[in-house]
Amino acid sequence: MFGFAGALALACKTSPETAPPGASAPTTATTLPSPPGAAPIASGSTAPVPRTYDAATTSIQAAVGEAFNVALPSNITVPMKWRVEPPPDPKILAGGDDKYVEQPPAECPGCAGYGGTRIFPFVATAPGIVTLHFALRPLSDAKGPAEKEVTINVTIK
Repeated sequence: MFGFAGALALACKTSPETAPPGASAPTTATTLPSPPGAAPIASGSTAPVPRTYDAATTSIQAAVGEAFNVALPSNITVPMKWRVEPPPDPKILAGGDDKYVEQPPAECPGCAGYGGTRIFPFVATAPGIVTLHFALRPLSDAKGPAEKEVTINVTIK
């Protein structure tokens, strides 16, 4: 018989989001590539790591051409999704595809069901002021009630 300990050991060795063969391993917020539209880096040089802001951030100051990320707590095992409402004007602030990064406990790196972070990449494309409004809404209902909301004012110079 498997028992509780056997089931727990099995749970620590499985994950709902495994990378297909040949795909790169999940990244962390500090090693994500720059969003689309960021200036290319010359061969042999190191790319600057975009600054990452969390849900406690209320304002961001950025220079034209600067890339940054907004990281929000998330869990893919619950039927909720962070949405940017409305998406920012790409003439001022371009957004890239968001990514989910798992963060299981150190003692169980393959465990499933633990919360992670949803990373939203942006690039400041022109001077201006933009308000980023993120809402955590039901996965199946983009207009449903928000469980959480985060608003960040971005000033680009």
